Amino acid sequence: MSMYSETFSSTSYEKPERMVPSFIPCDELLGWNLSVVSNPVTKKDEYTYTVCCRASGRHQVPEAPILKETTPPPVLARCDGPCMAEFPSNQLMIVGKCEHLLCKACYGIVKNDDGSYGCSNFYCWVEPRETFQKAKQNYRKIIQKQNSRAHKFKKDGEDLRSSSEACLPQTPIEYDK
Repeated sequence: MSMYSETFSSTSYEKPERMVPSFIPCDELLGWNLSVVSNPVTKKDEYTYTVCCRASGRHQVPEAPILKETTPPPVLARCDGPCMAEFPSNQLMIVGKCEHLLCKACYGIVKNDDGSYGCSNFYCWVEPRETFQKAKQNYRKIIQKQNSRAHKFKKDGEDLRSSSEACLPQTPIEYDK
């Protein structure tokens, strides 16, 4: 691996306005230096630019404009769990592999085989080998769990919607084999 280095420099006969950034006060350019070194790890050239100048002290540092930092309001998104309610996006959690959005009442209802929390969306929860009617019947238990969690959160002052039988899917989907 070869490493090379080059250096370019000059003295005060250069025009300061061409060599010095405008925000640096400079009455007299004393010199500048540009060096290039090849980084053996990244295999990219790294440039270092230095400027030496003399300032009389009469320069004022311009005040940077004060930028007002604003956070955009969260967008409304629908919970993919049994309640299917709309919430501000910052109140929803994204679930693992499926990336469904779940509210507090719909998250934590379903547990995976490894003990972690799973997605309570019907199509994530249902087993591919189950019949659609049996899956709907079993999913009613998920809806009941969501209802009890939503009622608990409502008692604590949070506005969460309970799910209903209308949240059950009406038609099956084709599963990947």
